[in-house]
Amino acid sequence: MKKFAVVLVASSVLLAACGTDQKEDKKEEKETSQTTNGSHTTNQEDTNQENDNNQEGEEEEMNSQFVKFEGKVKEVNTAEALEDNTIIVNDTTNQDEELHIQIHKKTKFYNSNGEEINIEAIKPESTITVYMDSSRPVPMIYPPRYIVDVVIVDDGEVNFADVAKFDDKLVSDTNSVKLIENEDTIIVDDEGNEKTWEDVKNANAIVFYTASTRSIPAQTSPSKVVITKVTELEATE
Repeated sequence: MKKFAVVLVASSVLLAACGTDQKEDKKEEKETSQTTNGSHTTNQEDTNQENDNNQEGEEEEMNSQFVKFEGKVKEVNTAEALEDNTIIVNDTTNQDEELHIQIHKKTKFYNSNGEEINIEAIKPESTITVYMDSSRPVPMIYPPRYIVDVVIVDDGEVNFADVAKFDDKLVSDTNSVKLIENEDTIIVDDEGNEKTWEDVKNANAIVFYTASTRSIPAQTSPSKVVITKVTELEATE
């Protein structure tokens, strides 16, 4: 009888222990499930936030004032009428696609040092960067033909240039450059008239600089700023 009682007690203890283990296993399983679900929610939120940021970046790029092309000059065709002058370029940013660049009466030409030049200074094999008003319609013809506002010729100097609309904090509409005010910066308009930093705010400008930070946007104290109104003019003027 005593042995039977001992067996019953031992069995009860064993069953109780098994029940406790099962409860603990279920508790751990529940906690693991909660942790996994929580992690999934966080990852989904991160994905949504990333998508929102990407959409904002795309909208910002789409709303930029200027479209930019880079390439090597293949041919320069000059004519008596300025608007008939064309530059044939192999667009290095788009698998060397051939582009026909047309200028208009107020198209501005500069070297990378910020010195104003004319179309005669552009030769075959020259590397150029051109900017055009993003709202200007493009004829549906091939090869593509673009009416451009600014042409910058790479003269071999280690200098940089950008054309954009700058806000009241002197940040470009592409969020690529932020200008730092410097009293030594030369600031003029299209006609060469002296201007101030206040005039640069909320204006289209051509900027030339030699160095910048690696931040986003890059910060620089430009050597020269040209406030331009080329996009306000019709291409046939």
